[in-house]
Amino acid sequence: MAGNVAKNCMVFEDPAAMTKLRPMHASVQSLKNGSWFCSKNSGQPGTISNVKMSKTGKHGHAKFTFQVAYPFTGSNSQEMFPGHTHLTRPEMSKYELFVTAYDPFLEDEGGIDDDADIQSSVTCLNDKDEEVHCEMHPKWKENAAVNDQFTGAKFLADWKAASDFDNPKDMILNIVEGPIKTGSDKARVCRMIQNWALKDCEN
Repeated sequence: MAGNVAKNCMVFEDPAAMTKLRPMHASVQSLKNGSWFCSKNSGQPGTISNVKMSKTGKHGHAKFTFQVAYPFTGSNSQEMFPGHTHLTRPEMSKYELFVTAYDPFLEDEGGIDDDADIQSSVTCLNDKDEEVHCEMHPKWKENAAVNDQFTGAKFLADWKAASDFDNPKDMILNIVEGPIKTGSDKARVCRMIQNWALKDCEN
């Protein structure tokens, strides 16, 4: 479950993870396009789209169907629940991080001989100047279309460009973070690099 995330994601323990899972019901008020939903099967958080409500018979109960896109895995599902079914909504957060170090092939130490030794950790600072770590495997989406703006190879190339001694840039990450339910009373947190940008260094 929590281990099957994409290579731009980092899953970690957090004592407060369960508090980021909120109860909700299958209802018109809760199931809205763009809102978040936690899969009953995988525990993954996803965004809802294409919500439809139907009723069975004259006195039938509402039934909801909708699509869900799970950003941490890149997968999708179609869901169907009777009205008032107990569901879970994940509390998600978005923020920025500033990259300070990234050397997946250990070029600064002479390089690596085996892909198993690739270091996908990205060292960053948050807005409180605290060190925070993310994950970006340099071969994430290795077979993606050439024009894909966000791949592991592009991330590494942009970091090298940002580190150019003659024209340094700030590399800013856009992060999405939220809980993955791993049991009836257990959860972990996933931190995902959604995208990034290079900006002129601040004086």
